[in-house]
Amino acid sequence: MRFAVLGDVHLIADHDPCGDYLRLREPFVAGVPAFRRAVRWLDTLGLDAVFSVGDLIDWHSEANVALAAEVMSQLRCPWHLTPGNHDLSVPKAADGRIYDNHGPDVHRAACSGRWHRHGVALHDRRVHIDGWDLWLLDSSSGRVDEAACSWMHGGPPERTIVLTHVPFDRAPIRDVVVASDGDRDLRVYVQHGSPITVADSLEGRVATVFSGHLHLPGRIADRGTTFHLLDASFARGPRPPTITVVEDHRGQLRVEAMAAAI
Repeated sequence: MRFAVLGDVHLIADHDPCGDYLRLREPFVAGVPAFRRAVRWLDTLGLDAVFSVGDLIDWHSEANVALAAEVMSQLRCPWHLTPGNHDLSVPKAADGRIYDNHGPDVHRAACSGRWHRHGVALHDRRVHIDGWDLWLLDSSSGRVDEAACSWMHGGPPERTIVLTHVPFDRAPIRDVVVASDGDRDLRVYVQHGSPITVADSLEGRVATVFSGHLHLPGRIADRGTTFHLLDASFARGPRPPTITVVEDHRGQLRVEAMAAAI
């Protein structure tokens, strides 16, 4: 088993009608060519699948969804998305001057429908690869469905991997958020609406979790679970683009943040 996990990519189509957003988010617009090259590079790695933990696009529009579907369809292997808040949020103002994409529930049905028309699934689901059980949990609204707890009583924890957008609410993760910016609202940056049983059910049942949202790379071990926090990969900025590659090495999970060859 070998697969790649993408952090928050925030793709923006350069012909999207929200002109003010294009200027406001220019570093993400500038990252699109690099991401296209990275997708071609991913095809050289012999991957079984590519997973996005959400915020594949920067705001929801026909142009941005079509761009994401077109770029990702160039992969030879299957790809999967568990949505982030940006994937299901639209600009608050028609002129694009108010930028707040932390309320995806408002337009969820319409936005989900557009993704589905482009052949992209968003629902909670399990993907099986070579005896590994990967759970894609939708946390785009800041919580996951309590029904997902039932999955956490299944197979062996050492072969179970969770992929979700918003990090679970665990004390060491809250510490990372506060250390990065003491003014950050924890209700936005960790799962705030999920029953506590969701986070508690991880203990002893899930060995590995991947999440995005924070734009902060890191690895945190807590109560038998390793939480991998993924960076925002392709905004033009001081850090080079990275993609996390995960593989089964003699029954053990090997996780490596690789510099994208772009």
